[in-house]
Amino acid sequence: MYDYRQALPVLRQALVAQRLDPDQLDPWLAWKTFKQFLRSAEWNDSEIAFVGLGIEHKDDQYWHLTFVREFEHLGPTLPRTPLLREEHFQREPPEPKALWDVVCDLRYPLAGPFATSRAEYSSGQYSTVEAFVGAVEADPIFQAAMATQPVGSSLYEEEAW
Repeated sequence: MYDYRQALPVLRQALVAQRLDPDQLDPWLAWKTFKQFLRSAEWNDSEIAFVGLGIEHKDDQYWHLTFVREFEHLGPTLPRTPLLREEHFQREPPEPKALWDVVCDLRYPLAGPFATSRAEYSSGQYSTVEAFVGAVEADPIFQAAMATQPVGSSLYEEEAW
């Protein structure tokens, strides 16, 4: 299994190697680097990637183009509840699984094509990473974002259950 704790530093190093400032990313070079990052990491069946386009919450002052790579890792062991029937003693409860997101977020002003548009792509809906990438790149709003300089960007990670 890929060590999710190394994912953000690996992505950051790849962006810096392209001479990109993580706080002011060029959209096309960031996407190109993110695609390489997707292809380089080992995948488990339950791990996916997302691309989100749109406003994240109603009070948001920006439109976002967000690249997310989700990693699975084993979570802490949960306390076991008392088992009442004999068949329960025969089964082990599954280990809880946590999801760890590595996020590349580009922010755009709320204007033009970015005022109200929203879309989300999940690699889990496609048979291959290449099919996922092709669907994202065919989206006209994604293409508009690639041709527009964002007002800022950030890289971060978060636990997502």
